[in-house]
Amino acid sequence: MKNSLTEVYTDVSLRDGHVGIGWTVEQDGEPVLRGGKQLGELDVNSTEAELLALIHATDLATEYDNVTLYTDCQTVIGHITNNVEIGDRPYVKQFIKKVKEMDTIQSVEWIPRDMNESAHEIATKSNK
Repeated sequence: MKNSLTEVYTDVSLRDGHVGIGWTVEQDGEPVLRGGKQLGELDVNSTEAELLALIHATDLATEYDNVTLYTDCQTVIGHITNNVEIGDRPYVKQFIKKVKEMDTIQSVEWIPRDMNESAHEIATKSNK
């Protein structure tokens, strides 16, 4: 829904190279969408996997206005803030490019893991 405050919470589950992502979308404090996806076996570390979850969240954000994206990975926030790549992987630049192309995303912020339980549970279930 347009013209509401929208918060998108993301998390990842990385087990034996298999990646599952989870997300929760809230508008004005109320959950409106929850989902997860098994991305399969990928050659990524946990920080890269968290970035993949945020990249997916940008696709969700196209349906909403005034979006804040949340992750519980402080390392990702540091990479985004400082525009620092992870080795030779282009995930940071890919994410920043997508955010800049969208006028609906207001910010990307860190939250403590205990405030991200719903996305965490969905990511874990998606990675089975």
